[in-house]
Amino acid sequence: MGHRSPKNPTEEFRKAADMFKADQRNLDAPHVFAGQPTSAEMFRDWVNEYDIPEHCPEDIHVQFDVSRNLYIYAWYVYRFTSPAQAQAYATLELALRTRFEELGIKFNRRSDGLSALLRKAIKNGFLRDGGFPHLKHTPLADSLDPNGTEYCQMLPKIISTFRNAFAHGGTTLLNLPPSLMALQTTSAIIHQLYASHGDKS
Repeated sequence: MGHRSPKNPTEEFRKAADMFKADQRNLDAPHVFAGQPTSAEMFRDWVNEYDIPEHCPEDIHVQFDVSRNLYIYAWYVYRFTSPAQAQAYATLELALRTRFEELGIKFNRRSDGLSALLRKAIKNGFLRDGGFPHLKHTPLADSLDPNGTEYCQMLPKIISTFRNAFAHGGTTLLNLPPSLMALQTTSAIIHQLYASHGDKS
């Protein structure tokens, strides 16, 4: 049986001695892209910027932290950004289903996937463009109505496209900062879900 020789040694199953060696691609990134994290601690602080309300059900907290932990360990294994993003979107779907059940909002558990659930959240008034703080630092900032849903209406297609790419064996690979979009968006939506319609905490 031939010996496999990947282009990047960090793609291999790690030896015990190499478990906590930073992926070289993360070490190289600051020399190529401005604003990249330069240490595991720095990236961990970035991930820690995103949270969900304390009064969310414990199951949602657990799944959200699975995603956050996958992100921080992506410092050591670059490709962990993909399962981290997939887990963030899975947590979002869990939060939508859980919140609808808490409030008695009907949905079809068999056929309503993430895209349908997001559309239902918009229709029921959970989501507003002003509930996405990161938009303040984009070209959209001056054109969007904080009480409107112009940006929200794009999310079902955008999120489901990314989620499906990870769920169905895609090889999409983003470096650390762009990959945080999934966690950032999930955090913002869950905050809105649990700040609306009379919290049941």
